[in-house]
Amino acid sequence: MRHALIGLALWCTAALGATGARAQDRTVILVRHAERAPEPRADPPLTEAGRARAGALADAVTGRVDVVIVTPYRRTRETAAPIARIRGLTPVEVSPAGGLAAHAREVADSILAGPPGRTVLVVGHSNTLPAIIAALGGPTVPDLCETEYATLFVLTLPAAGPPRLTRAVYGAPDPPGADGCRAAPPGMLETRPPMPDSTPYGRLNPKAPPELARFAFLVGRWRCDVRITPPGGAELRFRGEWTGRYVLDGYAIVEEYRQWDSAGALVQLGQNIRSYDAARRRWVIRWLDALAGTWLELAPPDLGDVVMTETSITYYHHLPEGPAAALFPANTIFRVSYENISLRHFTWRAAASRDSGKTWEVVQQIEAERAEP
Repeated sequence: MRHALIGLALWCTAALGATGARAQDRTVILVRHAERAPEPRADPPLTEAGRARAGALADAVTGRVDVVIVTPYRRTRETAAPIARIRGLTPVEVSPAGGLAAHAREVADSILAGPPGRTVLVVGHSNTLPAIIAALGGPTVPDLCETEYATLFVLTLPAAGPPRLTRAVYGAPDPPGADGCRAAPPGMLETRPPMPDSTPYGRLNPKAPPELARFAFLVGRWRCDVRITPPGGAELRFRGEWTGRYVLDGYAIVEEYRQWDSAGALVQLGQNIRSYDAARRRWVIRWLDALAGTWLELAPPDLGDVVMTETSITYYHHLPEGPAAALFPANTIFRVSYENISLRHFTWRAAASRDSGKTWEVVQQIEAERAEP
């Protein structure tokens, strides 16, 4: 039975979890526009450093942005342009011409009018972000300093309970002392980046197929709570750790997965590699079970390509080689899905079908939380 369970762990390739309550949370990501040029003073564009930061922002939040809100100024629109292009979104412009309070209220009303579960990116200015956070019920935040561009706020608006604000950083660091004009207010948690910076995990190559960015949420390090239900057996719990990064100059994503039993023994070790074949418009995804020495093709042509919606990712695969074959008939197919995707968590679920997809039984589920880099 122990070896059979190790085979089941083969499907643990990524993770993150959200309960039903979390799925109803609204998430608001707020950043100041990137570094701007000194001229023309009325409406300056981004500098080269600013354009690089805009790209870093796209890398950081690509996995889950449903709405982008900007002001009419060029510096906010250019900062949001890469992520809007990747996600296929048209930014919503909200003018501050009516005054700071009115602008903040209009942005907040727009966010709250949308359905629960969405992630909204707001690209604003040093003085508009604190006002918007306050209008959404968050804590008091001082204006950002003049040379402060790396700051990123994540405001979670739960279905029940008070808002939670996290301050993080992304992209190139600000110069020393850039945030010296302010301190973290009460109610705000200081953290390291909620999404990985380009240094430890690489970054998407601008020339790579843009479809690859749909799996960018997997990049980083995750702590996994794994639940496995063998056929006819009781649920079992495991602990996992998964690390994803860009490789091959940013043209592919590789994920390494480790899983331990309750005694601390390593029972699963493997690696995914993901790339996109732009010529054939198909995903190429392979899983290597390092302990068994076997490869598995995910989303093979006979089972269809990866299916992506605004809220989930799904694909299928055949019965893996090795011990798992002792638990299921040879014709079993498996459905893998990623749901409730956000900056901090998502749900990975594997279901098995023994009747060509007529009925499905969940055999494994992973809830994961993003760990510190």
